[in-house]
Amino acid sequence: MVKLEIYVPEEFIETLRDALANIGVCEIGDYSHVVSYQETKGDWKPLQNSQPYQGEKGESVLELKKKWKCDVPFI
Repeated sequence: MVKLEIYVPEEFIETLRDALANIGVCEIGDYSHVVSYQETKGDWKPLQNSQPYQGEKGESVLELKKKWKCDVPFI
């Protein structure tokens, strides 16, 4: 078993969780949709030619770190 950590904007948490659960990634024992997430500060400084998905060039953006445990065949 391995642990995946992905940083995503909050509005994608449920969509990503459900998509991974649909292929069996979020299952442990008799439970499905097994995930945990926490708020974290994500900092980046986009360069001159960047096109940030969220926020503005040079500003800090709040993201959520999401963790899954899954069997190795899913990776």
